[in-house]
Amino acid sequence: MMARLEKPSWVAGTQRWVFVLLAWSLPLSLFGMQVGMILGALCVLGWVVWTRFAGFRSPLDVAFLTLLAAVFWSLLPAVRGIENFQATASFWVWFTFFVAYHGLDSKQTLRLAVHGLLVLSVAAAAFGIFQSFTGLYPLGDVIHSGQDTQLEPVGGESGLYTAVGFFKTRVTFAHMLLFPFCWLAALALQPLKWRVRLLLFVGLCVVGIGMVCTWRRTAPVAGIVALLGLIWVQIRNRKMRWIATGLAAVVVVVLCVGLAPGLVQRIQKSFLGGGDWGRMTIYQTALDMASERPVTGFGFGSFQQEARPRVEARLAEMGRTRFSGKLTWAHNDLLTFWAECGILGAFAFCLLLVAYFLAMRRGISKIPEDDHWLRGFARGSAAAVAVFMLTGIFHDHFFHGAELGFVLWFTLGASLAAVREEA
Repeated sequence: MMARLEKPSWVAGTQRWVFVLLAWSLPLSLFGMQVGMILGALCVLGWVVWTRFAGFRSPLDVAFLTLLAAVFWSLLPAVRGIENFQATASFWVWFTFFVAYHGLDSKQTLRLAVHGLLVLSVAAAAFGIFQSFTGLYPLGDVIHSGQDTQLEPVGGESGLYTAVGFFKTRVTFAHMLLFPFCWLAALALQPLKWRVRLLLFVGLCVVGIGMVCTWRRTAPVAGIVALLGLIWVQIRNRKMRWIATGLAAVVVVVLCVGLAPGLVQRIQKSFLGGGDWGRMTIYQTALDMASERPVTGFGFGSFQQEARPRVEARLAEMGRTRFSGKLTWAHNDLLTFWAECGILGAFAFCLLLVAYFLAMRRGISKIPEDDHWLRGFARGSAAAVAVFMLTGIFHDHFFHGAELGFVLWFTLGASLAAVREEA
């Protein structure tokens, strides 16, 4: 790899706070994410132009270019190609990866960004727990001016409400917390000083409870999967792996059931026959669209307008007058790419994930044994991305142009930046 040029101290000091602003905004503010992303992009662009693009490379360049090629290829035959491209906010959020990867170019900046991010995530989770038990959203009308910020009550007689933290929806809050949950878990499993591990464990519990208080099913389940995976990797003795994993699973399940009495019923409801036929209809529609235009797809950002008449026709065949699902994307990242961008889009999506995990595997294997913080952050990032994309089987996280898109791409860039010297 080409060596990176050292930045003058005044340049590094000024830019450091721009990238820290982006990181610290992730659990708090979409506006902060947008400002940090824009300023960070200008900083990165200005520096690479000044150095004539010296060392401006990343492990995801090929995959990212393939993804862009798939997007533009799909727009060529699209009826409203340019309009779809302009209306899809998720596209420009992707460049958060380059801001994080090229901006977090020193361990000092990376640690400052991550430590602040974790502290603010714990605070946001504690605020979410407060919301769940009180139903209050202090200053919600100020943070989200002109929008309804009333919290939804949880079904039944629990008297609880759905936590949203500093955001507008519980979906965003739940899956945003999934990332600090994985970081805290991975760091707490490292052989650090017992006071540090205790502090990390307390933060982990607060963030975990905050996820449960959103009353979303996928995020807590994904968190459990990530925690068990991290324990499995950390323990080298095979017998102890199984024992520790089993105990952790029991503890987490007991906590979830005890803190959220209706969670079990909500999970059971997901598997009742006909209980989620709307999503099944969307899946089938996405597959139909992919088979109609397997080469180019219907155009990036066109799923909603192209799927709607097909869903309405299917409803008429079923004798139904109302669609129970939410028609935005296919509720599955891979199916959305396949339907909108054809086989090249589906391939590019898979290539991006493969390239990321291969680069992380190489980087983690070369981290010094005594660098426990770096190993914990890298493992936590890989676990977070893995379970986050696993939940993408049922959601449209990759296409979420707001908060979740920033968190995902920041994690991809920050984690690869963390192992850059080792990769």
